[in-house]
Amino acid sequence: MGFMDSLKNAAGKAAEKASQIKDQAAEMAAKAKEEAEKKKAEQEAHKAEMTAKAQALADGIVTAIHENAAGKPGIFEGYSDKELTDFTRAFAEKMFLPASSTVVTRVLIYPYISAKQIKNMHNTFEFDEAVDSPLLYIKTDNGQELMLSKNRLMFKLVLPEDKKFSAVGSINAKAAGGFEFVETADGYSFRCDDAELISFKLDKKYKQDFIALNEYFSRLRDHRLEMTAEEIHQFIISKIGDVYNMFTKYFADEDEKIQFFAWGCNGLSAKDYIICTDQQVIILDRDMGGLTANATQLYYDDITSAQVIQNSNTGSLTADLINTALTAWLDVADLDLSAAGATIHIANLYKNEAERIVAIYHQMRKQLKNKSAQPAPAPAAAPANDPMEQLKKLNALKEAGILSDEEFAAKKAELLAKI
Repeated sequence: MGFMDSLKNAAGKAAEKASQIKDQAAEMAAKAKEEAEKKKAEQEAHKAEMTAKAQALADGIVTAIHENAAGKPGIFEGYSDKELTDFTRAFAEKMFLPASSTVVTRVLIYPYISAKQIKNMHNTFEFDEAVDSPLLYIKTDNGQELMLSKNRLMFKLVLPEDKKFSAVGSINAKAAGGFEFVETADGYSFRCDDAELISFKLDKKYKQDFIALNEYFSRLRDHRLEMTAEEIHQFIISKIGDVYNMFTKYFADEDEKIQFFAWGCNGLSAKDYIICTDQQVIILDRDMGGLTANATQLYYDDITSAQVIQNSNTGSLTADLINTALTAWLDVADLDLSAAGATIHIANLYKNEAERIVAIYHQMRKQLKNKSAQPAPAPAAAPANDPMEQLKKLNALKEAGILSDEEFAAKKAELLAKI
């Protein structure tokens, strides 16, 4: 075989090899396409299955709630929108905010819900803010969400089979008979008319949230919208526990009532406990061991001004608050209370807490001012039928010659018999 023949033979073999490679590549491409199409079909089937399960779960919950609530008075029944909004605000200020740990809470409550947070809620729920402005919002560590407005209760439940899918639904809040947090063997569950909506893992950090929200729902159900000073006092004690005993020795009398309590920001530099009663502000500065080192007492009539000082240095807190619901609480502020020519500076409160203390100060100062402006009560007049007074009048009539001695004696005997 000559050189040219050898060259042709090599070229033929190369072409044959290239054809084989081409055929193999085409076969591999076809197989890859088939596998991709199969995987895509499986993914679409899984998506359809999970979507159907999510929808079935949402529909099942809505149906169960409507069936359980049938024939029962709705928890919002008889309330106007304004009454619900006003009560929620008052409850947030007087019972939810005091002694709450803003670092760990998963609850947002009106009016402490920012526009940015409402915008984030739209990522999960479809609602018109003009109609369904949120009263409450809860987000759990495992991604479940709950939003309550004056008209609707909206929920998002993560499917246990695939956490990328969620059941999202809503019910008519005004038709719901009641809401309740229930402690379970491994955590807590939020129930609407005995149907479980969302669950929480067992964590004592959240217990204050559940206690407060159960009180909120209980008051709505029982139409107890007014919160007395005694009720606020007792509720705050239930939240702060044994810490209450640290303050009692500073109370002016046994009838003194707590109206607010703040822990500070739970940092080493924020050691203070701050308590507002109906008579004074008490600040306890704890040492590193947690014991009381110093106590400052400021009675409201001695405080000349109270001012919130904005403090934007919140970087050290941000990492601890990732994935919590409470970005609105990230604002940290200082509080200045002036009295007797001196200023008491309390560092590192949450802004909402500092503003509430200032509001209580102004409220108590107004009450003191109104009380001092009231006129002194007039001396009580003698009763019209006072025998001694009538004897004086009777004697004056005798002296004037209007009564005879016999008439005077007879009337006098009648009056003396009444004494």
